[in-house]
Amino acid sequence: MFEQNTACVKINLNNIKHNYMVAKNCCVNSHVLAVVKANAYGHGANDVALALQNQCDCRHFAVARLDEAIALRKGGIDGMILVLSYTNPEQFKYLIEYNISQTVLNLQYLKELAQFAQQNGKINIHLKIDSGMNRIGFCWQNADELAVASKILCEAPNLLRQGIFTHFAQSEDTNCPFTKAQIENFLYAKKLLKNNGTDFEITHSCNSAAIFNFSEAHFDMVRFGIGLYGYGTGNNLLPAMEFSAPVISLHPVKKGMSISYNQTFVAQNDMLVATICAGYADGVTRLLSNNGNVYINSCTCPIVGRVCMDMTMVDVTELCNNIKVGDRAEFFGNHISCQSVANRCNTIPYEIMCNIGNRVPRVYTDF
Repeated sequence: MFEQNTACVKINLNNIKHNYMVAKNCCVNSHVLAVVKANAYGHGANDVALALQNQCDCRHFAVARLDEAIALRKGGIDGMILVLSYTNPEQFKYLIEYNISQTVLNLQYLKELAQFAQQNGKINIHLKIDSGMNRIGFCWQNADELAVASKILCEAPNLLRQGIFTHFAQSEDTNCPFTKAQIENFLYAKKLLKNNGTDFEITHSCNSAAIFNFSEAHFDMVRFGIGLYGYGTGNNLLPAMEFSAPVISLHPVKKGMSISYNQTFVAQNDMLVATICAGYADGVTRLLSNNGNVYINSCTCPIVGRVCMDMTMVDVTELCNNIKVGDRAEFFGNHISCQSVANRCNTIPYEIMCNIGNRVPRVYTDF
């Protein structure tokens, strides 16, 4: 019902599983951690994670927030789930209750985790090293801070040293000297910690692009994010999302008439306009106003006027004898790539897919 009458997103789970195996085959000696934060980049975290766990034997997942991790655990994910960002100390108890692994952001955070674990139970941690991203983590060259961190870890038996990792800022270029420097910086910090008596079970650094471009950094595990959904660097990756909505109105517009808010589009000729039942509340960014296209009945049709909250207007003059209410307009998917939409909006596919609203139902196929 939803697919016929409203905007919807079709997710091809088979393509996601295919992409996972592409990464797995590229680093056969490393675990592949599936990044399913932000509702699996809009694809539906629980459905994606269950498909990977049950059909690809994926045992490692990552999210950004604790609530995302708990939802996965409640949804049947029984492998490692790593929170990549901040968890409020008031919620540390849930790390224990749901067996969630937590990223250690800095020295103060480590102290708070160690104190809580000492009183309440064991917590799996992954120590984040800032090797050049300058976002979160222990500075790779701050030997004094790393020595203090090592001392705390050695004296905190309830903090289980499950992992140590870093994040690359620019790994799309195989010859990028900055990424090579980050690898060296990370290994330097890891060595400092080891010399102070602190080692870790899992070492990981590669994001999607680095999996294919920097095999020397595969280590024990790699993190597969955007590539899992078919975009970014990598051979034979298959996009898994199609975003479409139905035509709900067809109406003629005379030359000189304007369309949508603020009269940003004025018809230069008589034309036929279709109103599509999706707008920026669904994920059709306003940046596509007078700038994007949809695909209807084998024809590419331009968006005209401002994208509204719930509706988008398109010029279907070329389809005047081959369009009806109920026909579906594809915003991206099989005929318009998400990358091309991102290019028009001067952004990246991550943002386009993550912006698909929660009120848009996901319809899953597996073939």
